Amino acid sequence: MKPETGVVILSHGSRGPGASLADLEAISKISAARLGNKHIAYAALQFAHPTLSEACANLVEKGVRRIVVVPFFLSTGTHVAKDIPAEIAQLQAVYPEIEFRQARHLGSDARLAEILLERVEEVCQNDERRAL
Repeated sequence: MKPETGVVILSHGSRGPGASLADLEAISKISAARLGNKHIAYAALQFAHPTLSEACANLVEKGVRRIVVVPFFLSTGTHVAKDIPAEIAQLQAVYPEIEFRQARHLGSDARLAEILLERVEEVCQNDERRAL
């Protein structure tokens, strides 16, 4: 990935008290380290900051020329199919010199199933330890 490319990992966001983007921030740091790219940001589509617009403005200030928005969503719902493309179109109008691209959402990737199974195993192992 070229240094002039920025990435925004975009989650839904939450209204819940104490809701945080800390996990998303951690994933963005891991991704930056693996890609060797310091221009990786995170954002929330709704209810939290930074917003997609705020994250993109920050990347533009850092000199990126292309921004790839990665929906951190499991399914293709209204947000992935309509809302995110609409926000990207608005950003494109504000920053016509920047190339915006939307990556595929996480979807039904087998690697996610592996994580799910690990979580089930963790619970079952903890239950077995408590039973002793």
